[in-house]
Amino acid sequence: MTDCTTSFDEKDFEKLESLLYDEGVTFLHQFSKTEENQDVYAFAIYWNESNDELFFAINTLDCFQWMEEQKYSSFPKRKLEWITGAKYRCREFGFQYERCDFSPSLLVEWDKYCDVVRKYRNTYYEAQESKTEIDVEVIGNWTQLKERFLQVILNVYKKIENHFDLLKRSEDFIGFVDTEKWRLQDKIDWMKQTIDEKTFYRVFPEIERLENFLTDLSGKNIQEQKEFWLRAYMDFGFGLDTERTKVLECFERGKYDVETHLVHLGEEVVGDLVELIESMEKGHKRKELLRTHLLSMIRKIGKADDQSIDRLYLMLSERYAERSGQHDFVRILYIAKTLHKLRPDRYPKPIKDDRGRFSNIHEFGIEDRI
Repeated sequence: MTDCTTSFDEKDFEKLESLLYDEGVTFLHQFSKTEENQDVYAFAIYWNESNDELFFAINTLDCFQWMEEQKYSSFPKRKLEWITGAKYRCREFGFQYERCDFSPSLLVEWDKYCDVVRKYRNTYYEAQESKTEIDVEVIGNWTQLKERFLQVILNVYKKIENHFDLLKRSEDFIGFVDTEKWRLQDKIDWMKQTIDEKTFYRVFPEIERLENFLTDLSGKNIQEQKEFWLRAYMDFGFGLDTERTKVLECFERGKYDVETHLVHLGEEVVGDLVELIESMEKGHKRKELLRTHLLSMIRKIGKADDQSIDRLYLMLSERYAERSGQHDFVRILYIAKTLHKLRPDRYPKPIKDDRGRFSNIHEFGIEDRI
């Protein structure tokens, strides 16, 4: 197991923040002296926690127009200018200040931080590969390190903001912090921390329309909300082109975004999710995948009434009695994991043997008939 004892304390974060600020200002000064310093529409600090990538980035309207003509001529302009589109995708920006540009002093501190985070990341993956329990403290420390660094780059951005006069900015100039793993709502929330509301909605009018749509929907009774999101989920799941999918696709929302809304409805929707699982016949590949995702949603919600628990237990016993191969064991384990998540005091953590079979089914009160 990887040793995670190396630390990165508050003084280290303060030093890293100071060095990043100095480098960001250096980047602005360097760029401001170039001929390209015209119609700058975006500045960003980008971080990819998966591979320790970090850079400052600038883009101009000329650069975006060139990219649009050369790479995205067949794409609708609306998709390119959407909040997650190429126009605001940091890796597409024409001017970047990255690791190879960093000063030696920044490299020392950045590598020190990355080494510590990498040890936590490796510990996590090693535990997954060996199927061993991950120390809760390890996960907690890793999460704190990532969250603290996000605060560092947000602080750096807000200090660098005082030097934006160096840039010849467009009317709709924006600046933001971005990461690779954020979902749409994360991106919106973080952009709103660095962009004033009036500018944000002028640049991204579709987000205001989306928020108004979601506000109107949340004002309806819970049954109407459930019906909309459940039907939308199934429409996306089966690739159906319906009014619901069209509305959501206008806002660049898909199946996984619908999952998020269903999870937010909480325990109220669990019975409906169980009913959907029950309604899907076995052996249908797409439906089996949807069953797996529906069970995953129930685990994320983490709560269920006793009736839903009883239905899941019946489903487990029936699927186990009807099992016929390795794939059936995988699906059975998903149901058992869900029961364990919802009632850990009643149902143990399911255990797989070396052949991937359910080795402690008897602890669920189900007889193992071979």
